[in-house]
Amino acid sequence: MKAIRTHLFGAFIILITALFMACESNPVEGNSQVMVESQGVSFDELSMVAWSPEVVRSIRALPELDESGQILNRRTWGTRPGVDVQEVEFDEGGLVGGETTFGNSVFVPEGALAQDKYIAVQVACSDADLVALFEDGESYMEMIEADLEGLLTNLNSDLDQAESDEDFEYDEDDIEDAIHTIEEALEAIHDNAIYFQLYSYFAQERTFSHMEHDVSRRLKYLAYDIDNGRINPDYYAVIHSVTLLTVEAVREMALSSISYAEENPEANQNKIDAAWQRIAQGDAIGDWDVSYIDLEWNYYDWAINRYKHAWRYAGQAIQNLDAPCGAMVDFLPSQQFEADVYVTLSWEVLNFDGDPETLDIHWYNEETGLWVLVPNPVIDYEEGTVSVYIDHFTRYAWTVRPPPSEL
Repeated sequence: MKAIRTHLFGAFIILITALFMACESNPVEGNSQVMVESQGVSFDELSMVAWSPEVVRSIRALPELDESGQILNRRTWGTRPGVDVQEVEFDEGGLVGGETTFGNSVFVPEGALAQDKYIAVQVACSDADLVALFEDGESYMEMIEADLEGLLTNLNSDLDQAESDEDFEYDEDDIEDAIHTIEEALEAIHDNAIYFQLYSYFAQERTFSHMEHDVSRRLKYLAYDIDNGRINPDYYAVIHSVTLLTVEAVREMALSSISYAEENPEANQNKIDAAWQRIAQGDAIGDWDVSYIDLEWNYYDWAINRYKHAWRYAGQAIQNLDAPCGAMVDFLPSQQFEADVYVTLSWEVLNFDGDPETLDIHWYNEETGLWVLVPNPVIDYEEGTVSVYIDHFTRYAWTVRPPPSEL
């Protein structure tokens, strides 16, 4: 009996040892190993690794422009290198990132999302963190969406009343047109919301154009309908408020891009000056009244156009610079998943020729403001990547481990 107990105990020890070794080399799906660690260090304590000059130059590049700042070949003006944005369907999942994000990606399995959602992967420079990240962008989009949804609910209520009451004050066709206008504005907000969470230089020009044409200008049409008695004038206040939020959001994104350019000592000062001139023009246009009969309205869509040009000039100010910057990757939007997603990060595009064994990855804990070491990633030496399961999106930084004598 004693021999049996001895063998059983030995088998138990072997089993525990095997499990421990397995956990050391593989992330545990469903347990989000990257989120297990709770302690971390401040950003200043990280020994950041830089992107390669090719990556930095690429993510700071813009399409070829003519002397007036117009894009010469719009067919090439799609998703910028360094960022990938895809709508992932909750019942199918999908892969975001990869080639356009220099080997950094996230795989979202079926059922990990509660609804279809735009997902973004972006590589970024660490020096952009405090100046080019538009931290209020998500809040602006949420406020605009909530106000438009409320307006849509009220208009649908009016439509129901118009269909049941022949003497209702407003015509069914006019109300339906207003509903269609709001739905198109909401679609533009859904499509563009993710760009207001990216670093400002990763936005796209069409983001500004959509806000100009599909939101501000459509809301101006509704104001005109109110002025002509086609829909309830009680809706004017919310229409005006949403328009102001739209203009402010675009203006703030342009300002964050200018701030980033100003922080870069190699930036083109003439382009920065031109950007500030466009900001001033947009601010001035916002004071010009449209000559409606009863309502006070401004040339808000024109102001957005000026802010778009300000953002464009700020981008040109840092165009094709290859100054070193710390390697970070962001996965957006911030959210909790129904099931773990699989993040892959590539070291092949780092400005690093040392031993990959000395490379570490830290994730940013938004609750504590600290950077936490990623435990037990899967390392693929052939592909030059590390991978890990996570249960919510965050930011990652490539770091190099100090020599043993400094530990």
